[in-house]
Amino acid sequence: MNMKESKRDITKRINPDSTTTTQNFDMNRNSSINYDPFDNLSMKYTRGLHSDLKNYIDDKTKLFTKFTPGYVNKISESFSAGYKLNLTNWFSPKLNYSTSYSIINRLIKIMRPHLMREE
Repeated sequence: MNMKESKRDITKRINPDSTTTTQNFDMNRNSSINYDPFDNLSMKYTRGLHSDLKNYIDDKTKLFTKFTPGYVNKISESFSAGYKLNLTNWFSPKLNYSTSYSIINRLIKIMRPHLMREE
């Protein structure tokens, strides 16, 4: 898990008295599991979440007292499995299977509304 906060002030040459401020506070959570039940079989599962934590810029202690993920922008998951069959020294086929998906902001609201709660 990593968190990143940035603040950017933009002043245009046309109107130097006007400054635009942009603040971002993001959190990325990644996890993966590698499992090799046998010498010739291997599996891997990964999951990633990207959250927007703009509501917590002013009071970051709320992150740890409320334990909310913020506004989840993106979810991605992947799974892969491999099987290596050792028949002979010169013939050892390997079968691989992998799948992945990624879901972005608009679909998360429909499919997983519990991740969209902001308090």
